[in-house]
Amino acid sequence: MRIHENGGKTGYRSDSRCAYCRKAGHNQYSCPKVISDWEFWKNHRIPTNPDGTVTRTGWYGSYPDTWGKWYTHCKDTYAIIQERKKASTTTRRKATPRACGFCGEKGHTRRNCKKMESFLKDCNTANRKWREAAYKEIVLDKGISVGTAVIVGHATGGWYDKQKTSKHAIITAINWDTLNVFTALDRGSDTVSSPIAIDVLTNQGEKLRINKGIHELLNCVGESAVNTRSWYDEITIEKIVAPAKQLLGEEWITGYKESFKTLVKKRSYKELQSGRASEWGAPNLVEHINGWK
Repeated sequence: MRIHENGGKTGYRSDSRCAYCRKAGHNQYSCPKVISDWEFWKNHRIPTNPDGTVTRTGWYGSYPDTWGKWYTHCKDTYAIIQERKKASTTTRRKATPRACGFCGEKGHTRRNCKKMESFLKDCNTANRKWREAAYKEIVLDKGISVGTAVIVGHATGGWYDKQKTSKHAIITAINWDTLNVFTALDRGSDTVSSPIAIDVLTNQGEKLRINKGIHELLNCVGESAVNTRSWYDEITIEKIVAPAKQLLGEEWITGYKESFKTLVKKRSYKELQSGRASEWGAPNLVEHINGWK
């Protein structure tokens, strides 16, 4: 999943940007837009420019369906800013117990959080069940694995002038190591995106990657799990000519546990349910896990 491959042991970090206005150089708790936008929202008005047009703030403002989340994000962030200001002006402040970064309760940390421990077990159970189902469908039932002979459809051109050809090909690689229960998500996720990548080599020597129709071919793969998309090239598997059954052992079925440890270290339980404040339309990851466990 993306948060593990990009943010685990590799130490990868994306460019730091404000989670509210999406500009670099500050975070949301020092963002001047929060203060100015709240002057509008507290009076039940949508933030506007001097000419009366709706202000664009990061991902907010372009469409009316973003206004609800815009209001909530601004309100919550403004409240935290005010709390921090109040705390900084207090000369003596009684120490309060730290809240757990995962469940939000006081009196413990992630290290001994029972809720996090329970969720991790659910993740590993759900992932094992998904991998069992995926192996059965992809390899045993469909015969799709490295070495499988297929016919691929390769459509090129624009929307109105697509030209499609069929080509014989061999599957050369599938990213088994990173496929997991979140590959079955039907909605995209900035946190746990886990696309499936099926690479083929055609009889014309072309190296292609399947980028369309995978979720229609495989029930265990979600609509959002295509590795790459292109408006110009559309590459599909039209027919399986000679199936191959690549052996994936018990280690694969029960593996990938470290990724879920990364997930619960980097995200709170609330964020797993509704995404971070800056994420739009994030899927409910807890609900997804419960559906597979």
